[in-house]
Amino acid sequence: MPEIAAGSGVQTERDRTRQQEKQAFLGMKLVETICCLICAGLHIQGFLHYPEPFPHEMLFCGLYASYFLISFYSFLFLYKGCCELNYTVEAIVSGAAFLLFVVSAFVSMYHAEKDIHLQYLTDEEEWYHPFFVYCRLQSLGATITAQMFLVHCSLALDLAGLLDRWFGRLGGRRSVAEGGFSTEDGQASGRLKINPFWMPAWKAILKRLPCDCKTESSG
Repeated sequence: MPEIAAGSGVQTERDRTRQQEKQAFLGMKLVETICCLICAGLHIQGFLHYPEPFPHEMLFCGLYASYFLISFYSFLFLYKGCCELNYTVEAIVSGAAFLLFVVSAFVSMYHAEKDIHLQYLTDEEEWYHPFFVYCRLQSLGATITAQMFLVHCSLALDLAGLLDRWFGRLGGRRSVAEGGFSTEDGQASGRLKINPFWMPAWKAILKRLPCDCKTESSG
């Protein structure tokens, strides 16, 4: 009987950890979807500026639209439980997105630097030129989105154990999977939990709801 109780406790703890991981990835996918949508909106607005529109670049429209769809549908599939979390796939997709969005940010400012109209303007006149404003906003949006994908990739690599495997060896020790850590390190690693950033605010909102809503939510 004690063994059965211990086994059920371990399973409950694993389910709780998986639920926390799911909430963390759902939050990141939602933010990434919004960021990609903002980048696409900025690009469309700059493209519709008829006096001097954005040049035809498949990098921008293809990147923003494709990763908007990838983030949106992966959010829906994960929320509905259609697929399980695969840390390797998450790391590859988000890592590629980080590199591509960084490239798009540099390409956007490259167009602003090489624009023939901006070359003959002063710094103050260039700052308020519509083409430069759109390029700057698009580059800024792509940079922020790239940082979000970098956080996503780092978390996926960490949960997959790859960061521990790579950098643990650089530090002169083996990974947890290889049995290189002490018992204290293993216990400390087991106490680490993923706490989504919106959970404290959500709990504070639930406390202010009527009694019936709090009972249903807690149940």
